[in-house]
Amino acid sequence: MSKEREMKIKDAYLQKIIDIGNYDENTIDISHLKNIIDELVNLAEKGLDNDDKSPYYATFEDGKIYNILMEEIK
Repeated sequence: MSKEREMKIKDAYLQKIIDIGNYDENTIDISHLKNIIDELVNLAEKGLDNDDKSPYYATFEDGKIYNILMEEIK
């Protein structure tokens, strides 16, 4: 894997972590805090591993599954 691709993957995962961190805390139920922390840890681990194989998005219309870079996983 090229360094450029590794950086794109890391950037995508870091952006997701930032997005979660910037979510309006007034709408988060404190009982869901453990789930949020688990999701942040999961995203960080995948970013460190340059994970471009795990599904991140799915479409219901055509059943396609995409990785963090929005590339179809076949």
